[in-house]
Amino acid sequence: HRNGSRNYPGNHSNGHRGVSMDLSQFDTREASNLGVDVPLKIDGKTVLGDDDEPITFRIKGVGDPEVQDIVMQQTRSPARTAKEVVAADFDYANVVVVGWSDNFEVEGEKHEFSKANIKVVLGNPVVRRAVLSEVRNEANFRKGG
Repeated sequence: HRNGSRNYPGNHSNGHRGVSMDLSQFDTREASNLGVDVPLKIDGKTVLGDDDEPITFRIKGVGDPEVQDIVMQQTRSPARTAKEVVAADFDYANVVVVGWSDNFEVEGEKHEFSKANIKVVLGNPVVRRAVLSEVRNEANFRKGG
């Protein structure tokens, strides 16, 4: 900025004459609460289902209070063994995963979304990690994007 000036209230020399920056575009709370559909990506590639469309999972984001609660709980009492890590993953998945597309099978069977089926559909650790890693990607939950 010119002469070390900063853009504070009352200082409108932002160089974007007529265009204002609205920080609400970065608000993730609404989409975090409702959930968003994210494509399953393994090794950076979107996985297509039996209809040649992306396999998607509907997930809630860290802007959701229930997700914040489970994150805080797991931060205070971290898993210490491999078995505890897997159990913690499923506890987390039961909060954050709220749906999925119907264009895939697991071991030859379709599984409708239910909390009970989360253990089946996300039983594969590679798939589980791919889905759960998207929860903290705030870009998935931003307005308009």
